[in-house]
Amino acid sequence: MVSGKGVGAGGRSVWMLQVNPEEWKWEEFFGHSGTFSGWGGPEWIRGNLSAARLREFRPGDVVVCFECAPTKAIVGFGEIASMCYDDEATKDADRPGLLFDLAHPVRARSPIPLSILRGDSILRGLEKCVIGQLQANTVLLVTDRQLRRIVQLAQPTERLRAGPSEAPADDGEPPQQPGGGRADILTAEERRAIELHAMAAARRHYESCGYDVSDCSASRPFDLLCRQRRRTLFVEVKGTMTSGESVILTSNEVEHARSHAADSALAVLRDINLAPSGAASGGTLEIIEPWRVDPKALRPTQFEYALHKPRRPR
Repeated sequence: MVSGKGVGAGGRSVWMLQVNPEEWKWEEFFGHSGTFSGWGGPEWIRGNLSAARLREFRPGDVVVCFECAPTKAIVGFGEIASMCYDDEATKDADRPGLLFDLAHPVRARSPIPLSILRGDSILRGLEKCVIGQLQANTVLLVTDRQLRRIVQLAQPTERLRAGPSEAPADDGEPPQQPGGGRADILTAEERRAIELHAMAAARRHYESCGYDVSDCSASRPFDLLCRQRRRTLFVEVKGTMTSGESVILTSNEVEHARSHAADSALAVLRDINLAPSGAASGGTLEIIEPWRVDPKALRPTQFEYALHKPRRPR
């Protein structure tokens, strides 16, 4: 089964529940408000190991929702809302059932298919468990690192109440989440590895086009200054581990691109792979040149609130 303990912040555990849609449907859970009671039962939990793991459930544990054939994908998240309890309807049966309650459903914007689990270096051990038990309703332990990776890829529609425990350091700048949004699921070191890998890919591209390239990311509102004869190009570089449907831009980056629209470019390296060691590799480079910022494509994610009267220090 999955190596490592699926225990994260506050002692909460992380479980993947594999559901056969012919018996239980995650769609019913996602469409439910409040607590969804009575999951489980003898027809749902068939293996002794999964039954034992049900007894380890604690309120607040994270649930990764995997749907078996024909979907074969991680489709969302939830939260354990109760200790497991006996199914009164089957208490006299040879194999009495165990029930549990779920709450706080969160859909995945990008369900993670089995093919991704097969190829991902962080999720590969989890993928072996899934393949071996696709036709059964089972409970699997998920490590906290695997949960962080799953959240990266799945892009939940809202923040998980009990998300991955390893949070990045606050470096004063909105961190880049793969696919857009705040990257509360990446460490500062991982964000830096993705950024440097994307910068290197963009530099190689423009050098191959005959530009002299300088790294200005530490002091200017763009990343690469590219010069070729009488042409000067300001290049903003972004890296993402998913398809890159959106990226995070600072106000300075937007302002500079708008004022230099004819001479600006946006380079996005998408589908980057992040190894367990933290090394970034691969990816597909997309170049938008010239880059004219479309106001309709901008969505505010932060606001600065000005206080009219200074507060007295306490």
